[in-house]
Amino acid sequence: MILSGALDDGAAGTIWLAEAGGVVIVQDPATAIVPGMPASAIAATPPDYTVPLAGIGGVLDRLARERAPAEEEDTMPPDPDPADHLEAERRPDGPPTGFTCPECSGALWELRDGGLVRYRCRVGHTYSEDAMIESQGEAVESALWTALEVLEERGELLRRLAGRMEGKSRSAGRFQDAAREVSGRATLIRRALAMGAGNHALSTRDDVEEATA
Repeated sequence: MILSGALDDGAAGTIWLAEAGGVVIVQDPATAIVPGMPASAIAATPPDYTVPLAGIGGVLDRLARERAPAEEEDTMPPDPDPADHLEAERRPDGPPTGFTCPECSGALWELRDGGLVRYRCRVGHTYSEDAMIESQGEAVESALWTALEVLEERGELLRRLAGRMEGKSRSAGRFQDAAREVSGRATLIRRALAMGAGNHALSTRDDVEEATA
């Protein structure tokens, strides 16, 4: 069951559940506060039910009261051999992407479930396309804040050295020039952060197309 939410994290789960014979219920995106997640689930695979939030309880009640089918064979695949499972964890199936994992900086491979694309690293971090964009944005902003802090500390150190050497050494001017250069770089990063660089992730393909048009 997919309710209101951002990004497309539930899309892969709806595909897997539908292929396993389960029932997929998705909130009508028109009634969702944040329609991204239900809309992505509907695009990934046709759900069994698409209903407003107020109607989901009735659907669940009806499904719970239905008589379970008699003696169905277990269609779930057996657990993989531990050694095979560990080997699969080390190198995912699919082509390498050239991208790096936002969490561990490892290489990412592309996984496809029908028309759905995901990215996975060796240790198991997995991202949908929208989640990948969001995580990259967060990583960019974090790197910018780190760079800003280091530059401001360096500028402060250079200014202190220049102050101590004022009138005593020709190096004072060199340190002052270096401090101004560092301050200029820090100002550029502050402007980028003020504009929301890296933090305003594009959560839908329509947003991506509009941004690149």
